Amino acid sequence: MITADNDESLFVVFQRGNRSMLRRGDDQTVMTPGSIVVYPSTSPYVHAFDEGVIGDFFRLPLGVVGLTADQIGEVSGVDLRERTSLAALLQSVLGGVMDSELSLRDEVDVFAPVADLLKVTLLSALTPDRATTRYPLAEQIVTYVLDNLTDPGLGAARIAKDLHVSERLLYAEMSRADIRLAQLIQSQRLRRVRDALTAPATIDVPIGVLAQQHGFVSASHFSRIFREEFGTTPRQWRNNTTPRPDETQDESRLDRPQQIRPEETY
Repeated sequence: MITADNDESLFVVFQRGNRSMLRRGDDQTVMTPGSIVVYPSTSPYVHAFDEGVIGDFFRLPLGVVGLTADQIGEVSGVDLRERTSLAALLQSVLGGVMDSELSLRDEVDVFAPVADLLKVTLLSALTPDRATTRYPLAEQIVTYVLDNLTDPGLGAARIAKDLHVSERLLYAEMSRADIRLAQLIQSQRLRRVRDALTAPATIDVPIGVLAQQHGFVSASHFSRIFREEFGTTPRQWRNNTTPRPDETQDESRLDRPQQIRPEETY
């Protein structure tokens, strides 16, 4: 997403393990596993560590988040976990994307919803006196979406009714915040199904059941958009993960025919 090294960028650091420190002048932030810190290329920080850093680092165009220079300055170099509860969701999404075979820098379809979530997270981290361009309704909408992804009827009408606003106002607020509602719902559902496909607690649950549990009503639609999003089918994603202990002990199970319902096109 960056076209030149001198483009103004926003750097995002997601620490997975060990400890490190971001320092600029007298300001410093200790980062521990789970920390998420952003800073602009116009005000670089020194990243210091003793044992090496386990984490992910990426950058995106500064203009994507749509915050003023003062607002960016307020959220720069601070652990977002200390400012907003949305940081926990951002943690999960960043971890899932980075663990996949896709790259935020190469996949625009993946980049857009993650950038939307980052934007809302940064907005929610601002103090009231800095929040002249905050979108409180958009934050409520995003939170509602993330809490109700398993509802197959989730959409603008349901959200507007439960938040006691008109659909027109809902769409206007999302447009002002530059967040695409349908894309947000779809991308978050897909990531939750993808994680469930290989989670120990649900690895034996049929793919079609997992899709339905996460709000998808059409097997063929789910299979198609999963492949578009992640470049592989749900079944291939599951099969390409590390074998479970019971499978390594009884490899003959891999040769047994699987019972698949006709409507499961995974």
